[in-house]
Amino acid sequence: VSTDKQAKTGYGLEAQLQACQVYVRERGYTLVCEPFVDIITGTTSHRPALESLLETITTQDINVVVMPEIDRQSRDYAEFVVIDNLIAEAGARVEYAIGANFDNNDEDSWLMKHLLAMLAHRERLRILRKTRDGIVAKVMDGQVFCSRPPYGYKLVALVNEQGKRHNYLVACDEEAVIVIQIFDWYIGGDSVYAIAQRLTKMGIPTRADDPAAKLSKRVSGTGEWSERMVRLILSREEYTGIWFWGKTKSVKKSPGSNETKQVAVSRSLWKSATIPAIIERDTFDVAQQIAQDHLKRAQRNGKYNYLFTGRLICKQCGYAMVGHRILQPKKPNYEYVYYRHSRKLPASAECINCNATEAEIDSTFWRWIVTIASHPETIEEHLAARQQQSEERNRPLQKQVEILDREIKEIEKERDNLQLMLVREKITESFFDSNIKRVEKQIIELTSRRTELKREIEDTDFSAEQIAGVREFCAMIREGLKGLTREERRLTYEVLDVSGELTVEDSVRVIHATCILDVRRLPIGPDKNGDAGLFTTSVRLPLR
Repeated sequence: VSTDKQAKTGYGLEAQLQACQVYVRERGYTLVCEPFVDIITGTTSHRPALESLLETITTQDINVVVMPEIDRQSRDYAEFVVIDNLIAEAGARVEYAIGANFDNNDEDSWLMKHLLAMLAHRERLRILRKTRDGIVAKVMDGQVFCSRPPYGYKLVALVNEQGKRHNYLVACDEEAVIVIQIFDWYIGGDSVYAIAQRLTKMGIPTRADDPAAKLSKRVSGTGEWSERMVRLILSREEYTGIWFWGKTKSVKKSPGSNETKQVAVSRSLWKSATIPAIIERDTFDVAQQIAQDHLKRAQRNGKYNYLFTGRLICKQCGYAMVGHRILQPKKPNYEYVYYRHSRKLPASAECINCNATEAEIDSTFWRWIVTIASHPETIEEHLAARQQQSEERNRPLQKQVEILDREIKEIEKERDNLQLMLVREKITESFFDSNIKRVEKQIIELTSRRTELKREIEDTDFSAEQIAGVREFCAMIREGLKGLTREERRLTYEVLDVSGELTVEDSVRVIHATCILDVRRLPIGPDKNGDAGLFTTSVRLPLR
């Protein structure tokens, strides 16, 4: 099934299982194991239950795998082909409880099976297109699609004569006054911080104070405004009377991944709906210009290159640790760089807020790296193990690539035969046209999936170039030891993929460090010679 809701309610899942059970009884088959159920969309082959199924086919000598119907195998044609071949190579054949069954050794049967798989693929694309077109039409009619309306608005649902629900945004008078005031203060010269402090002192309720908001994480206390909340209000174009849909889209984090992320969409592709305006367009434009001017003048835009950006998290709460740099105009040589949580923690989160200076972290990591680099024989053992892990991880992907290569060659042969038969006038042009389109589409889908898999393998593969790079940097460390420059250290951390989790254990700050060559628990602090780092002033922050 495609959603958790379907799994919990039985909608879809129960009917599918029932159909399979009836099919097994009618055919007189012996049910060897319990059904394999994946609560995941049929458009991906990354299914835990599928992996268990393939293992079970081999270990329990299963001959037949029963699926509800052909589109439950996959609604992506390339994935359908891969899954079909994986099951066949494991030693079983697929039969469908609903619809016809097929013989892969019979050309006509094979063709019909793949035609139905292509139709399932096409139906998925059609549903996606219709869904999007329906949303666009509703947006053009003034409807909005959002679970949490912007501060200053509330969501109103109207039901028409046909019983269909339509959502609209209307201004919330109490909040709209605050929005206008925030823009006036900002244009009048108040900083974002000053505005947040003023609203907090006035006791103005935030959106989080409204029980109907149903916010999953409450970061601030009751009536406590943050700079982030004020900055978000100042940046929202909706207050000028226009609401946009489609500003971002969901894409895979990496080829073949089940996880997705939101990426920006070109403004020309956004769809808009008219909503009640709270401020004038000119007022919004002036506020954006002020924000841009502040950004250009901000001291933090000095492009300081932090050594450990994206490499540190808090072990206790899981939040990222980000670098902060403090300078004092009256002390030109003063520089204080430290790492703290990336954002304020929710009130429900329990964390000691462990901080550390960049010098302390650098010194701790570097002593560890120098120790590793001082033992070449151990480095070679770790590299060999890492390469083996990479190969084992990518072996299933390589198998899928081999399957796709084989299928692409077979379909290319079919394309060549169609062209040859047309030249020899053994088929009509209309027959050729109707079939060549299908064949070319199959080749495109399979080739596209093959490209994704190859890219994923390249991204996760521990290549010969990476191995050579690790050896080179370790040799450089052995030769230079503590004499390397800051930039050389940065490159070393990057090549060795150094990362760490900060925490406090037995009243001592420690880093649970990981790199390509080792995993280690490292106490934070200067070495025996008092060297806390070569590049920044070491100032120990108090634990909070």
